[in-house]
Amino acid sequence: MLITPQLQLDEDVLAFPNLVQWIERYLDDCRLRLRSDETLLHYGCALKRFSTWYESRLSDGHITRQKARDFVYWLSRVKRKFDDHPGKPTSDTGLSPVTVRRTIGVVRTFLTWLYEERCLPRDFSFWFPLPQVTNKHINGKTVSTATLQALLDAAAQSELPLRDVAIVALLADTGLRRTELATLRVEQVHWLEADGKGCLHEVMGKGELMRMIPFSAAVGQTIRHYVDVRRLYVQNLPDTQELFVQQNGQPLQADSIYQVLRRIAKRAGVEDQVWNTHSLRHSFATHFWQVQRDTKSLSIILGHSSQKITEDIYVHPSAEDLMDAHISPVSTGSISLPKSLPQQRMPPCRETLAAAIRTEPNWRALGRQFDLSDVGVRKLAQRYGLLEEYQTARQLC
Repeated sequence: MLITPQLQLDEDVLAFPNLVQWIERYLDDCRLRLRSDETLLHYGCALKRFSTWYESRLSDGHITRQKARDFVYWLSRVKRKFDDHPGKPTSDTGLSPVTVRRTIGVVRTFLTWLYEERCLPRDFSFWFPLPQVTNKHINGKTVSTATLQALLDAAAQSELPLRDVAIVALLADTGLRRTELATLRVEQVHWLEADGKGCLHEVMGKGELMRMIPFSAAVGQTIRHYVDVRRLYVQNLPDTQELFVQQNGQPLQADSIYQVLRRIAKRAGVEDQVWNTHSLRHSFATHFWQVQRDTKSLSIILGHSSQKITEDIYVHPSAEDLMDAHISPVSTGSISLPKSLPQQRMPPCRETLAAAIRTEPNWRALGRQFDLSDVGVRKLAQRYGLLEEYQTARQLC
């Protein structure tokens, strides 16, 4: 099971015998480093895509620096979107730009780990460039107000309406991650005021960051009603501590929460729109920032290690936000624009220029007539497709 770069045509070639076994060894090392289950699942899916690409696209099993760039193309144009999720077939091809970037990031980390473990003579991660993600793709992460209202209305029509409404409302009101919601215990919910306003205590996030997360009064009332109904579900499993459970009393897993939300989106008729749990987190962050403009508090609520993550990834200013924040020497009156400007002479239309060419086919004379340079009038004639007519008029003269 050696991974040895080979020399072929004066170019480094990277070969991976038993790639699947090396991936399993890397994931085992991540488990020893106490990576979260969600992180391990993400790493496993990303490296499974890498293994599929390696086996299906490289017949000789050799990766060159040029072939490594094909990985981005394969992810964004060839890869079937839901191949990683059995039971959800689709004809759509190509992953989202954000998923492509995250997948390549995992592959780069994997290659760096191989180098640090001295399985490779040097770090080949730079062979796989990280594609840029534009604001257009980032802004597509937020859930619209209309979609969120449709989700709440559809949740009220499900088999467990109080639970499902509480799930959607709590995600939208607190920015919780899906795994954090799944592991939330009843004892962590504290109602601080009679109207239902309160907070979630000791929520464990990424990097073992412990934080307190407030929730609004309306959401608190919904959770309080759900807790009363929850007692019926856990009669046979009184030791269940998780807040959100199934009808048989078993705790809801993170994947189950996604499926619950997916069924709600399908019932609401918004399955083709942005509705997933992480998008609700982005929407909460954006709305909080638009109202409060307090990145420090928002970063603490979201459980980020730095405000830069919050500002660069989770806050999506709208056009109105940018217009309100815009300031310049012109807007403050430090400088003033000229009140009167000279009238700009418009270039002649095609018919006018064609008539002038037939009368006097001379670039310099035409330039003087229309207040243009001879080069300018010739380019204008080229744009109008009049060069051939100019040559004909010259020959007739």
